[in-house]
Amino acid sequence: MPMRKIAYSLLPVIVITLFAGILSAQTTGLGTISGRVLDPTGAVIPSAHITVTNTATGVALSISSNDEGLYRAGDLVPGPYTIAVSANGYKALLREGITLVSDASETADLSLTIGQSSQQVMVYADASLLNLSSGSDGQVVSTQQIEDTPTAGANPLLLLKFNSAIQTSDASNLYMNGSYNAGAANSRIGSAGQISKNEYMLDGAPDQASNHTVAYAPPPDEVNEMFTDVMGFDAQVGKTLGIYTNVTSKTGTEQFHGSARWTYEDQRWQALTHFARVNIVTACTTGTAAQCAVAQAQNLQPGTHENNWGVSIGGPVIIPHLFDGRQKKLFFFFGSVRDQFTGVSNTSVTVPTVQERGLNGSNADFSDLPGCPSACGAYTIYDPLTVKAAGSTNYTRTSFAGNVIPANRINNPMTALFNAVLPMPNNGGAIGLNGLGNYTYNQLQPQTFTAYTPRIDYALRDNDRFFARASKIHYFQDTHGFTTNDVDEGIVNQDALILSVGWTHVFSPNLVMDNTIGYSRYLNGLQEPGLLKYPATSIGLPDYLQSEAMAAGFNGPPLVQFASPPNTPYNQVGAKSYPPNYDKIGNYRTGITFSHGAHTFKAGAEYRLQVAIGTPEGNITGLLNFDNTFTRQNSNGTGSPQQLGLDYAAYLLGMQTSATLDTQVLWKRSNPYYAFWGGDNWRVNSKLTINTGLRFEYEFGPTESGNRQMMYFDPNQALPTASDVNSAYAANYAVYAAAFPAGLPAPPTSLNIKGGPVYAGVNGVGTRAWVDSWRLLPRFAAAYALRPSLVIRGGYGLFYDTNNVLNQNPDLTGFSATTTTASTSDNGVGLDGNWVGANPYAGTSPVTNPFPALSNGNNFVQPLGSSLGAMAIAGNSWSFYPKDFLPARQQRWNVTVEKQIGSSTVLHVDYIGSWTTRLQVSQNLNSVPEAYFTGGDVLNPNNGTLSGTVKGNPFLYKNMSNLATSSPVIYQNVLTQRSQFTSSNVSIAKLLEPYPQLGTLTEYAPVGNSKFNELNLSWRRRMSNGLSFAINYQQNWQSDQDWFANSFDAVPSWEPSNNSRPYRLAAIGTWELPFGKNKPFANHGLMSKAFGGFKLDNAYEQQEGALLSFSNVIFTGGDPKSIKLAHPTYGEWFNTTNFDKIPADQLGAYNLRVFPSRVPGVRQQGYGNLNSNLERSIPLTERVDMKLRFECFDVFNHTLVAAPNTTPTSAQFGQVTGNAQNFSRFIQIQGKIMF
Repeated sequence: MPMRKIAYSLLPVIVITLFAGILSAQTTGLGTISGRVLDPTGAVIPSAHITVTNTATGVALSISSNDEGLYRAGDLVPGPYTIAVSANGYKALLREGITLVSDASETADLSLTIGQSSQQVMVYADASLLNLSSGSDGQVVSTQQIEDTPTAGANPLLLLKFNSAIQTSDASNLYMNGSYNAGAANSRIGSAGQISKNEYMLDGAPDQASNHTVAYAPPPDEVNEMFTDVMGFDAQVGKTLGIYTNVTSKTGTEQFHGSARWTYEDQRWQALTHFARVNIVTACTTGTAAQCAVAQAQNLQPGTHENNWGVSIGGPVIIPHLFDGRQKKLFFFFGSVRDQFTGVSNTSVTVPTVQERGLNGSNADFSDLPGCPSACGAYTIYDPLTVKAAGSTNYTRTSFAGNVIPANRINNPMTALFNAVLPMPNNGGAIGLNGLGNYTYNQLQPQTFTAYTPRIDYALRDNDRFFARASKIHYFQDTHGFTTNDVDEGIVNQDALILSVGWTHVFSPNLVMDNTIGYSRYLNGLQEPGLLKYPATSIGLPDYLQSEAMAAGFNGPPLVQFASPPNTPYNQVGAKSYPPNYDKIGNYRTGITFSHGAHTFKAGAEYRLQVAIGTPEGNITGLLNFDNTFTRQNSNGTGSPQQLGLDYAAYLLGMQTSATLDTQVLWKRSNPYYAFWGGDNWRVNSKLTINTGLRFEYEFGPTESGNRQMMYFDPNQALPTASDVNSAYAANYAVYAAAFPAGLPAPPTSLNIKGGPVYAGVNGVGTRAWVDSWRLLPRFAAAYALRPSLVIRGGYGLFYDTNNVLNQNPDLTGFSATTTTASTSDNGVGLDGNWVGANPYAGTSPVTNPFPALSNGNNFVQPLGSSLGAMAIAGNSWSFYPKDFLPARQQRWNVTVEKQIGSSTVLHVDYIGSWTTRLQVSQNLNSVPEAYFTGGDVLNPNNGTLSGTVKGNPFLYKNMSNLATSSPVIYQNVLTQRSQFTSSNVSIAKLLEPYPQLGTLTEYAPVGNSKFNELNLSWRRRMSNGLSFAINYQQNWQSDQDWFANSFDAVPSWEPSNNSRPYRLAAIGTWELPFGKNKPFANHGLMSKAFGGFKLDNAYEQQEGALLSFSNVIFTGGDPKSIKLAHPTYGEWFNTTNFDKIPADQLGAYNLRVFPSRVPGVRQQGYGNLNSNLERSIPLTERVDMKLRFECFDVFNHTLVAAPNTTPTSAQFGQVTGNAQNFSRFIQIQGKIMF
């Protein structure tokens, strides 16, 4: 590697290391205990000697109070602590029972009494529930809550949904079958009105995958605590608009401890969803016995199950007679989980019948299609070789006699493979109309999720502590198909590795340095190994297909696809494969915390390198598309021909409509990120604490290792076609003008032919996809104790989102290529039918040579790189990020009043507000001008004109024949290939667009805004007398300026937001039943043994559903809010009376928006879900307990239904006809041994 590159690579590390003397680390899960040492009169005691000891590990920190009586013990590992205090002339004090949680700042004021220091006073008291030492207040999900609260898939991150001021778009019980599945759910939470913008950390290192999702959701056995900062007023929090969450893993202690658990769930214990019950009842009461049986098979729960195992062990590292970790303070912890389960769904597909297959040299007989043999009608199969002209715009064909294709006409070498792997029908099409769905099977999906997490903690000396943790995760999903020998089997592999290493050095009681190095890698890939048995040449296809597949790394056959949805009669064989994609993050942080007097100064720095590596999903082995194009009577489609039968007939004849193959490129993108921050926690007096901070962030725009990225749109780029197009336009202007009816503005006298994409590193352009972004983020917070039990706090902060390679994919236009070949250029008319690369009249079918050689001798279009320049997207639609793509920006503020009631309960009342700008909104830059739109509830009378075409296309490639010589690459690859340049006619609307050489031009513009206000009420009780709970209620008001009501609008429109719901109630609680030892009832003897040790844990969520989305419909009922029904039913979810449902009346593309996108109060179904578990703890020995648990999710089976139909012309308009998801109430049992 050149020395310059080495220097650049080391520069971030060198710079940040130099800052280590003046900087402090970001939150890594470590906490702080601080307070004042006071005498009986309340005066401060300076120079008191204080020892803070972690009672689990024995690690101690000795400090002294300063001249103001203040002490601070920082960078402490979460756990149980004691504080020992001594001072001349005072009795020694030992305070026990303090529990320090992750990232917490606990206040413990210490009052000494006069006496001899040899005398000791012991006090047992936990820290105050009120945070008096900081204006910023995070929330912690404790070890006990993580272990007790029922969570789907044993995923503790789902407990974040029960924290105060958290918004979510779905319920926690919607995810089951493993932590892997529930992990994505964590991306659908947020705060201050922004969802899926969160920052996840694991032991202070990034735990991120793409699109703000978490890479690994560790199981409860491995999690110590979870710290969540919703407001983020501490300058250490950044790189997010959402919540900051740091999960701290469990550590070893002086005593060995661990657990082994087994969780079992049988899918037959799962309740049916609403429409599953409806389907069964309907089929069994109104249908045949066969239809009833099929409905039961499809809707009843299958007999699959899940086994979720977890083990953990931690303690001192001991080598007998050689090393004792209890003395050397070296501890270990290891956790592992293995989750095995099989997903299953009863599925129906369509396969050809025995007589349709043409087996063993027989005819292919389609006389079994509906209406046949007497009157096949739309199912009649026509002979492609009998085509002849029928007027000037249509071609017609003659049918096969009796709907039978003679054996000598079957001309597809792949039929042997299909006949071998396609099963025979097994239900006679009972599941659908006209024989559709004639094969029913249980699609099995066995899955395995495994994870291993070792951790080492080492206190080398009193002032040096180290830790290292690694998490290795693997998920394997095997989706079985419907074919014989599972040829269409699909395998998903996901793999993650997350590492973090930390070093804390205590220079003095007032000066502490902390360093963290982190690395994460997430892999995701899909393969179909069954298809590898059938490379192209083995099934009679040309060797160039096999060579191309091998070059792409997947030597399988092309994908065979029948008729596009929604009329898919035959199931496809084959699938798209892609090599693994990688998301990687390297992270380094360092810093120092310095205490002086009443001030605690923190500063910090971070370097993060984000890398994404991948290959786009595509048809890398080819796709052969078969439909009724060549087997229907009329080329123009009159007579409404069906696809069923006709497309499979085309397959047997070897006549695909088109063939497509994608040539992809491996890309590697990266962008570095730097952050520096500083802050001061000023303990003004015993009542007032002020926090100030300033954060600086610098995030580079993404680069690609080979500059293989099309970046942004330059509206001023000159195009080589401009002169020729405008000459042709001017010559035919009278024709264009005549096409515009009176009352419409005349078309422009010339066209704006300019503007195109910019490639990285070409013509002096930079290599970053968008500009670098730097920002300053001020923070302020304060807390004031009106009384010891009453605190008011508030704060303000500025936050920015992150634009990085993990969340935005590159545009590889030009560096990947798609080859598309039509089998014939003219419906098969002529002596040889104009068939491309084949002549069916001479016995060669198109499928035997789907990609005939091009003029350059290659069978496939080769990537052109950036050679097309500004013409790369001409004639196509395009979406892009602008050059000045800046991250979203949010101002956030809050005021909180906290009241502690007794020693265990605290009430919170919060007001939270935010104003977010620069939100990403999709904006069409190529719209017809406003002057051509009309308003009102009547179809624009010119809609047909504007949607129509006119002869004399100025973009016709023949008008630019000079470019064949001057710009042959553009001429051959753009002008002669894309329909805008090959059609004789031109769209009238195209002549009016700002960039008429383009299709839709969509900019992901940072022009959106959001305003958010929230009132939050919280009631929390820590465990006391066998009861603990946290109840959070929020009322939200949010509007988003995030959509364009009309395509020509310059600024987006406001609408009620779906990021938050008007209200949300979330509660968790634990109740130790009052039976057994040390309880009020049944507290001794056999009664205690029989009824003791029971505990009930609950988690409840309730909120309204999302607002419904409407198109530009005609409504004559006045206020749209009137459509809301007080008591909606599935048959009528909203009032449909005043909507115009006549198809011919519906508004068109050139009507102004007259109906809102969302109607306040008109929402889809909300949810109110209760998850519960009943647990019994049985002591086996003094140190070993067994726990038995019965868990029930969605106790009342409040399954969600899908949104109602909002299309007025549909027969189901306003009706709910399906489930939103397939999960309903489910039950699982668990056994656990703990020591």
